[in-house]
Amino acid sequence: MILTKEKPLVAGKQTEGQLNEAHTPIHKQNIIPAVEMKPNNTLTKLISFNGNTPITNSLILAEKFSKRHDNVINKIENLMNADKKGRLNFKETSRTDSWNRLQKVYLIDKKSFIILAMRFSGDEALDWQIKFVEAFEKMERILLHRQNVSWQRARIDGKQKRIELTDAIKKLVVLAKKHGSRNASRYYIAITRMIYKQVFDLKKVPHQFRDSLGKNKLSQLQLVEWKVAEWLDESIDKCLDYHKPYPEIKSKLKNLVTVIGVINLNRQIAA
Repeated sequence: MILTKEKPLVAGKQTEGQLNEAHTPIHKQNIIPAVEMKPNNTLTKLISFNGNTPITNSLILAEKFSKRHDNVINKIENLMNADKKGRLNFKETSRTDSWNRLQKVYLIDKKSFIILAMRFSGDEALDWQIKFVEAFEKMERILLHRQNVSWQRARIDGKQKRIELTDAIKKLVVLAKKHGSRNASRYYIAITRMIYKQVFDLKKVPHQFRDSLGKNKLSQLQLVEWKVAEWLDESIDKCLDYHKPYPEIKSKLKNLVTVIGVINLNRQIAA
């Protein structure tokens, strides 16, 4: 689609709102500064993170439940043998003991812990079962909070990339107006729609679309917008005909999406 004086483009309210939001100073935008939650020493003595999974290990269980470590290992391996469908998650690793010998240790997630802890008995067993489950739940909340902090940081960074794009479009608008275009301001809407159509295969932009994107998809979108801004700057700098940049960018964007693929919104994960 090439913009001409004779064929004005119709602005979409949702997209226009997103453009206005992009130029709103970040401190005035509806983003709550996030303070990252950190696990305390009591939690970390029981639970740690293996990537994004809260875990404990067989050594800690042996200590807290007053069991011999080799007995805990035996219980774990008996469960692994009985679990023919592989539903439990015991990951074998090793550590060096005080005599510099390699010692087998199992990493244990929440579900596996609950099944294993049911096999422990003793006066304090129930107390420790409850303490461990509560610790797992607290670490899960910390993880969710961290993911939210990460998303908000990506959101703020994405807004900065959006400003770079709208600044590049503004140059095209200025060029078009200089050459007599009465519809130059429609470029903001047209280029935004072009990006969403190519990247997400969206014909209509949902309300608050960017806020619905998870961290990964938001990062992908902002990289595309940054690239489009770069292409626009290059195209405008080397041409005088304001009609040329739009089809050039559209062609380059199609080629880019052919390489990276359309972002599938059906597998949206807010992470």
